[in-house]
Amino acid sequence: MSAIEDGQRFFGVTGRPGTGKTTLLERIARHAATAGIRCGGFLQLRGTKQGERVSEYLLTHTTDFSSITIARYDGNHGYVYNESAFAKARRWLHEDAHCAQLLIVDELGVLEADGRGHAPALDSLLEHHVEAVVLAGLRKQALQTFVDRYSIRRDRLIDLDTDTARTDVFINVLFAELRLISVQPIRE
Repeated sequence: MSAIEDGQRFFGVTGRPGTGKTTLLERIARHAATAGIRCGGFLQLRGTKQGERVSEYLLTHTTDFSSITIARYDGNHGYVYNESAFAKARRWLHEDAHCAQLLIVDELGVLEADGRGHAPALDSLLEHHVEAVVLAGLRKQALQTFVDRYSIRRDRLIDLDTDTARTDVFINVLFAELRLISVQPIRE
């Protein structure tokens, strides 16, 4: 059984919309980079707003912070997903898995709970027994599905609705785990 399979290297951040899951993941990605930790994967950042509604979400690569639109609000049917962005996320994960110590996957929600969205890329990656720590933003309405599917240990999960006082402890445990990982050098 690999470290991922027994939940050793899978960390999760959960909470209701707007509690700061993506903000915390971005903070961790930037801190990892300044600490010399190789970070890969992606964030889903809010793009433009129209009034109170976010009209666009950006899939942002954590290695260079380049972005592509992943979802756009169409006004009639809700958010329309850009399928090519999911393909790009899959490429980023598989390319980054060979050299990253930390892989960030933001965000896993109802699409992924149903096996769509980012789930196929993440599941495929985990089948290859990556050595990196995986840190995922998890939508609360699908949390139990992800805890079960990825064997996420409770001490590797933080709920920003109730556990904000544990945020620093969570980050320290994550970075302690990252120090145990050695990866192949980046190929130039």
